[in-house]
Amino acid sequence: MDWGNYQTLEETNYYLLVMRWDQANQALFIYASDYEALRTEQLAAIVTGDNTRLLSGTPIFQILNNVELPLAKSLGSSRVGAISFTSYFGPNVTEGLASIEKAESELNNIACIGYENGDRVLWGGAKRKGKVWQQRAGTLAEWVEWCDRTWQKVSAEKASAPNITEDFLRPLRLTSPHNSYPIAIEWGEHAQNAFSDQFVFFGTTSIPLYLVDLEVAAVQQDGSIDIRLSSETLSATYRLSISNGFPAGYRHTKVSGPDVGFKKKNKEVVPLDEHLAVDPFVVRYADGTYSYNCYHIPTSLNAGRFPAARLETWPWKNIPLNRESMGKSRDANTIQHYAFQRLKADFDLVFNDDGSGEAADLVGLKEADEKTIRLCLIHCKNAYKGVISQDIQNFYVLCGQAQKSVTVKHHGMLRLYNDLKRRHELWMKDGHTRFLKGDIKQLAYFRDKSRRATVEFEVIIAQPGASAAALNDDALLLLGTTELYLKKTAAASLRVIVSP
Repeated sequence: MDWGNYQTLEETNYYLLVMRWDQANQALFIYASDYEALRTEQLAAIVTGDNTRLLSGTPIFQILNNVELPLAKSLGSSRVGAISFTSYFGPNVTEGLASIEKAESELNNIACIGYENGDRVLWGGAKRKGKVWQQRAGTLAEWVEWCDRTWQKVSAEKASAPNITEDFLRPLRLTSPHNSYPIAIEWGEHAQNAFSDQFVFFGTTSIPLYLVDLEVAAVQQDGSIDIRLSSETLSATYRLSISNGFPAGYRHTKVSGPDVGFKKKNKEVVPLDEHLAVDPFVVRYADGTYSYNCYHIPTSLNAGRFPAARLETWPWKNIPLNRESMGKSRDANTIQHYAFQRLKADFDLVFNDDGSGEAADLVGLKEADEKTIRLCLIHCKNAYKGVISQDIQNFYVLCGQAQKSVTVKHHGMLRLYNDLKRRHELWMKDGHTRFLKGDIKQLAYFRDKSRRATVEFEVIIAQPGASAAALNDDALLLLGTTELYLKKTAAASLRVIVSP
């Protein structure tokens, strides 16, 4: 088993049954590790009496109310007037959604990912069985709270049954590269969310996944994307090409560097292209959409322009616009160090996370009040070609980093603590610290407090190569799209700092 090593145990089974009676709403909630074996419907009748009824049908799908950017992972439908049942997974979900909207079939069950109240959520529901589930874990008290919130959704009165599928994101097969500029590359869903150790092999050298960076190295004339994988000392570049002429519709070919492999804990090393076939890179574009392999997921953000009046300006006097990182020596003549000096008073703790696999150039934490933690990720970038200009290149990488930041919030403070601690310990071996303000004890304090406090999330991008007086529409549209994406997916605020 991936999650344990119990060589002495054989044929051990555990069954769990939790039942809760809500007197005020006259509702019974049941969780069971095996609903059939534990005969939950018979148990419900015994507990509540023969007059009980199962909440089922269309109200079950009201669990998806208020979910932003919903993407169905799987669904089951039946043909109208027929017994036949069809399951849809992955890109085929698009076909199932279209069939439902044309009234050729009806929705029976669905599993959907999206964003709700700033959190990444996975909801599932089956209308005939009256079953609802969500991918999360917690205490019994948290389960009771979850039941209350879910009941409010499924029991809400609706004048008519809404078409829940109309706002769903749909994977569409690409026959050529998408026509918007790629601004960020992320690891696939499984790699991002796996709890076990994962490693990237550059030739025979193993590097932990959290120390490997992904970035857009170049975009070819035919739209192919060169993706650079890099650690502090090693790098390799692979090209993602999309064409109907390829058997799979896409291919990854090595452009430079050593052959790259991917390894999960207790598994064999597999070539990178083999790993990406089942857990592909996510490519994010300037228009707010994203893709994986040869499938593109359009989104309708309709963000508009970032308000020019909200651009913040700093006097970047004597700071070279082509020098970004302060490094271990804390070079004061850099963009990152100047950003730290300007912002350090706003936080109780500031961490220099600059480097391959970073969460941000600077991570700031502050105890806002007894029930609130403020988490801020600060991204800095040197000016394109080292001068102030209107070039959109000043913001492609920064906005890509900002959009990737939402995964830091969704993974939680425990994951962030572990990543920062491991990266700090590597510097400590050379006698350096990543803490610019605060220490490891304070970081542990924020980790522990996050279990009982709300985390308010903020992203700051600093680009002295752009001027507030001369920012063009393309840049403002990209910033507007980034801000709306952060709001919808992480309930985050965005600050943009440029030159006057």
